Amino acid sequence: MNIRKHLFCFVAIVAGLVLYAPSKMLAKEKPNEATSWLAAHSDPAKINVSGTWNSEKWGDIVLYRDVASGQLKGHADEWHVRGVVSGNRVFLLFTSFGEVNYSAILTAENDGALDGSYSKRLMSAGDRGEPMHLTRIDEGSRTQPPATGSEAQSNPGLAASAQPTAKIVVYRAHAFIEHGLKPYVILDNECMAWIPDRTYMTLLVTPGKHTIMLARSIGATILNMGIGGTHSDPLFVYANAKEPSYAAVEVNKWSGTFSSRLTEPEEARRDLEKLSPAKAKAIDPEVSDRVSVEPVR
Repeated sequence: MNIRKHLFCFVAIVAGLVLYAPSKMLAKEKPNEATSWLAAHSDPAKINVSGTWNSEKWGDIVLYRDVASGQLKGHADEWHVRGVVSGNRVFLLFTSFGEVNYSAILTAENDGALDGSYSKRLMSAGDRGEPMHLTRIDEGSRTQPPATGSEAQSNPGLAASAQPTAKIVVYRAHAFIEHGLKPYVILDNECMAWIPDRTYMTLLVTPGKHTIMLARSIGATILNMGIGGTHSDPLFVYANAKEPSYAAVEVNKWSGTFSSRLTEPEEARRDLEKLSPAKAKAIDPEVSDRVSVEPVR
């Protein structure tokens, strides 16, 4: 009798866990479904949504049209954003480290506003999710598509074929109080990785102009900060193929915000002697071919 009782309790607990968190368990198994979900919406686009949008709940969401695929790409803090424009509607996926976290369906009310809803599941047209309202921000550097080298900036068609022959080494020295915080490194509107305490990583880029920003960490409620200033004033890094550029990530112990600065090669090399390469698990697998955790010589 006791064995049956214990077995019943075990089955009930497992069933409860599955019912309690269906979206989280299903999300890891849905990459193909997510791709099909986007592909199912293929009406000719009637609107242009490239630029920066703001939501009270989501903060800034950067969107741009990828030349190679024709789809939308971008980021919202540490999430990758992928999507399509179909007619006057926008279909978005928010992913992180290979997992689909949210989907959203939005309709253009006018040129400066998108209204709709989002959900932890792949939404259909009749689903009712949480409300989502985006307002377009019209601010120079925040509305530009990602820089992938000086040539690619002047001719977006070159972006897909440009070769990453330059490097930007991003490193983070030790901090006692803030060592557990997770600064997410965003390169050219693409979330690349989070950089742990006492580690470094190398971003592989094309020679030319690049923008590095740091996104907030949800767990630590970090405010948006960029290199040398706020999220709306990022610093441009000019990488070349001969000498890496170096950027040091810092955390303000009083406000908990991230900032960073470019460092001279000699200073950076001295700092790097005290640090170790980051682990591969810190890199988002979607961009793993553009980030190296090999030791810096």
